[in-house]
Amino acid sequence: MVHRIHRRAFHVLGLCIAVLLVVSFSLRNAATDSTVGRAFREEREGWIFVHIQGEPRARGYQYGFLVAPEIDDFITTLKVYLQQNTTKDWEFYRQAAKEIFLPKLEREYLQELQGIAAGLQAAGYQYDVLDIITENG
Repeated sequence: MVHRIHRRAFHVLGLCIAVLLVVSFSLRNAATDSTVGRAFREEREGWIFVHIQGEPRARGYQYGFLVAPEIDDFITTLKVYLQQNTTKDWEFYRQAAKEIFLPKLEREYLQELQGIAAGLQAAGYQYDVLDIITENG
């Protein structure tokens, strides 16, 4: 009886390890996708470290792709906070960013922000460059 329990536990443990390896391999492939290049993300002791490189748009793309869930959390929270504390919705702030910040952005910064939006979209989030400018404004 005890031998049967140990054998079953061993099989369950083996299955769990196999699932973890498959998930880990899938995540590693997503992060080494050719559009991300040599960029990577590490989590250590509660901190997220991101290594990005390249031209402005490529750096932005890598950053947007690698930290997409955190950017989404921030924008989602910011939308609620602004609505509750200013009574103005996200579209109001997007319009303000379009009129005030967008015309003043240097080309390099705009390219990086466009890359962030593209990286977010590649990760499955529906943000555009105006959302990224707004959250940084």
